[in-house]
Amino acid sequence: MEQVKPSKKIIQYLDHLTQLSDVEQIFSFINQELKRFKKVRDTFLCFSPGVKNRCILFTENKKISMKPLSESWPQGQTIRIDSSDDSHYIANHIKRPVGQLLAFPILMSQGSPLYKLDVPATIYVEHIAGQSGVADLIQDLLPYIQPLQYALERSFLQSFLRGASIEWQNTFDGLKDPICIIDIEFNALRSNLGFSDGRSHEKCYELFSGDQQKCKGCPVPKVIETNSYQTAVVKNRGKNYEVHSYPIKRSKDESVTTIVSHYVDVSKKQELLSKMLQSEKLAVIGHLAGNIAHELNNPLTGIRSLADILTAEVNEDLQLKSDLKEVSAAAERCQKIIKSLMLFSSDHRKTNKQVVSMKEQVEVSLTLLKSSFRSLNVSINLENGDDKIFIIPELFIQVIYNLVQNACQASKEGGALYISTVLQPGVVLFKVKDEGGGIPKEIISEIFTPFFTTKDKGQGTGLGLSMSQSVVESFGGKIIVSSEEGEGSEFIVRLPRASGATL
Repeated sequence: MEQVKPSKKIIQYLDHLTQLSDVEQIFSFINQELKRFKKVRDTFLCFSPGVKNRCILFTENKKISMKPLSESWPQGQTIRIDSSDDSHYIANHIKRPVGQLLAFPILMSQGSPLYKLDVPATIYVEHIAGQSGVADLIQDLLPYIQPLQYALERSFLQSFLRGASIEWQNTFDGLKDPICIIDIEFNALRSNLGFSDGRSHEKCYELFSGDQQKCKGCPVPKVIETNSYQTAVVKNRGKNYEVHSYPIKRSKDESVTTIVSHYVDVSKKQELLSKMLQSEKLAVIGHLAGNIAHELNNPLTGIRSLADILTAEVNEDLQLKSDLKEVSAAAERCQKIIKSLMLFSSDHRKTNKQVVSMKEQVEVSLTLLKSSFRSLNVSINLENGDDKIFIIPELFIQVIYNLVQNACQASKEGGALYISTVLQPGVVLFKVKDEGGGIPKEIISEIFTPFFTTKDKGQGTGLGLSMSQSVVESFGGKIIVSSEEGEGSEFIVRLPRASGATL
């Protein structure tokens, strides 16, 4: 050691130190260099590799070990000599006795982003210099300790930036919405996993839609033209995306250099809105039908009354009497249909629960469905007896209508349809069974989900079964469904008998 000139030795030390970037490599090298001094026994490095993370590096069994620290080491801006706090702190964390220590704070430069990141790193030197030799030892060590500031700062900064980059990318990829950063030539500079599988340096539209042409309606050209934020809706693979494109500029006066596009899938939102509008249309049509039915009821009453009067005045043997009876019966049938229609379209919020007959409710509902039965072989079996249930009639009529209408739509022309009521101890059942295509097993658990439908566009809103289940459960009942693909489906409404209810 004495044969090497100090200046040359320091130059060699600095040259080697600048080639190291990993903190463990730096510590291993400095530890090896400082142990060349006869009065140095060991070295320890306490540092913060990131926000609120603290570690200590030390040698153990001739190997470099790293341990996390639960608390910060003693702090100071200047060198500390033989502080008992330092010795106790290091000994407690490495679990072995430690002698006298020199503590050298490694302060980051004020311009560094790490300056206020966390507590300053500190390198501890265990020594046997004694009081008389400690000053000289410090002077010998300083040329080795001082360059550590730049080496560690470079290492910490690289680690910090690498961690920040990984954290940013993980956050970027964690977003489900597709996001892409592109240049003015539509080259994808960077994107998250929601946009592509990690590929870049291709055209954004190639990655997003697989097309060789720009997405129709893309807002990016307008962003480049106006230098301002733009949004538009584009279609991609059966989905609608609301694209929000933001310009990136180095200054207010500079032209757009890159664009960030955020893609929000609005397909379900638009579908939901469409179904809500359809539901509103149906409500309006129902209200209109109720008003029309009310207006038709008055002239039908007049027709029926007049037919009855004329029937009484005509001789029994005349054909006219038979014809007048048919007119009266037809008018009565029309009034029954109108009554059912008015019940169906009435505002149930203004009505209360009533004790009614299950059979009567089914009969009223079926008068609205005769046109649906024309192409089917319908079997109706409604039991007589104590079939009283405690319900809101207007709501329950809608339940029956929904279930029977669904069965009619599921049936093929000429197919069989079975409608029945069954009396059981304590309960009354309403059953409707079809011999249609059945419900696939993979979706049978979803059929009561609001807006879920397998019908063609315009044939259903997906609210019928959801509403029916909600209504039946509000009456203390239950809807049971069984289905086999290719064989048909059966829906059973199970309601408690109203033996204890009052009229």
